[in-house]
Amino acid sequence: MNKNKLSGTSLAIVIISTLLYWFWESQAEGNIRIDLLVIYPVLFLIYIVSLWGKFRYLSIPIGFFLMLINIGFFMISYDLFNKNLG
Repeated sequence: MNKNKLSGTSLAIVIISTLLYWFWESQAEGNIRIDLLVIYPVLFLIYIVSLWGKFRYLSIPIGFFLMLINIGFFMISYDLFNKNLG
């Protein structure tokens, strides 16, 4: 087995965890504290661990980039899902 190959399982974990977060965000009331303190650190660790076999230390900036996409989704979710700012 080639250690420098991104496995289908690793890629699936990244995609599924992101889609689960997006689904949860579409249903939630937009509490940024839960996102910042719980969800974002867990997602970031999932990204790093899943991508580490292929990208090693490059998985850290890739993880940050994926987190920026999640933050962008959080910001537009208020308009997409007609959330109230509180």
